[in-house]
Amino acid sequence: MHLRTTHRLRVALCAATVAAISVAGVSVASASGGSGGVSSGGGGSTSGGTATGGGTATGGGGGGRAACVNSVGVTGTATESLAGNSFSASYTLVSCQSRTHVAITVVDIVSGATVLSYPDTATPTVFWTLPYTLTSYRITARAWAIVSNVATTVATGSTTVDTLNALPCTPDVVETPTVGYYINYAAIWAHHSAQDCGTSGYVEIKITNSTTGVVERDVNYGVFGTYDYEGPAVAYATPYHVEAILHSRSGDALASSAADVVSPPHP
Repeated sequence: MHLRTTHRLRVALCAATVAAISVAGVSVASASGGSGGVSSGGGGSTSGGTATGGGTATGGGGGGRAACVNSVGVTGTATESLAGNSFSASYTLVSCQSRTHVAITVVDIVSGATVLSYPDTATPTVFWTLPYTLTSYRITARAWAIVSNVATTVATGSTTVDTLNALPCTPDVVETPTVGYYINYAAIWAHHSAQDCGTSGYVEIKITNSTTGVVERDVNYGVFGTYDYEGPAVAYATPYHVEAILHSRSGDALASSAADVVSPPHP
């Protein structure tokens, strides 16, 4: 009889202890699932380390895993040369997806023009060259992945590089016009090339009828190229003065070159 009374007392004490713990909202027993680092009282169960319920406490199954965060960082280099500036861009990627792509875009900050675009880089480092220009560029790396069958941006990063150190340079332009026929019409082809020394300049082409003194064409062109003046407006067997004027972006004249030609006779 004495032994049975002792056994009942022990059961009562255990029940009281469990009740006290339950009232506190803390569970020290193994929760359903067992692997979570955080569990809730009041009978809640865990999944992946966190659960909802009446209370929160550290569970017996170990710490929970930190949430994955996508990120992409980018660095860039620039080397100046009159023959053309050289660039590189490298990215580092932390991806939470099984397949993440990285697109790289380069924008001239001064003009706002996109000068380079890689929709999906094959390597972590890319290289390119651009004409010698005094400006700044923004390099942006955009990480994207297919999420629910949709191409989705998951992270972005950017940096800037400058090509602002002016190298010793003398602005120059050379005009070498030629003549011929376009179908049966007389034609004048104004070939020019220029070195604008990084001023982002342009070339003005002026074609003057030397007999009448009338400027028949006055157009702005890039620093390299050929302007075609042809058709019924061009007089046959007539002297023309062809001039190329190199301007800075602000319009200042930096250099000029001119030549005289005679349009071909009527065929």
